[in-house]
Amino acid sequence: MPAHDNVWFLSDRTCLVRNVDAIPEEIKLHLTPKTSMAQQLLYPLTAVLIDEIAQPLRKLRPTPEEVAALKVLMLMKPTIIRESEGIPLANPEELRILSDVRDKVLTGLHAYYFTSGEENPEERLSDLLMLSGGVAVCHFGSSPFFPG
Repeated sequence: MPAHDNVWFLSDRTCLVRNVDAIPEEIKLHLTPKTSMAQQLLYPLTAVLIDEIAQPLRKLRPTPEEVAALKVLMLMKPTIIRESEGIPLANPEELRILSDVRDKVLTGLHAYYFTSGEENPEERLSDLLMLSGGVAVCHFGSSPFFPG
């Protein structure tokens, strides 16, 4: 399927549509009225996801190694497991271990850039990490606990 600025195609063959009326006809044919209505209701979140994640991903074109590192870094964010309803989910030692693992992932990714001949590894790493910030912004912006 073609890449469009208005649509983010996901790996499970679903898509997020920013503006249902503006999508190409070849895509509209695959949308049910229920899907179109849902996409219109999700417009604010979908627009942020496309602008903050999909477009930068298309531009950056991450390698499988970068995607794996980004997933680990996002899933192991200390801020995600600090506490729930005031109750700590991890003790200080577990948080230190988590931080050590994240540091090793970043060190490994930086080493990967050097061994793969990346021209500007620091900038590439920075661009990749900016995506994780976009993911966090989108998640918290869509959460009822963190209204956007």
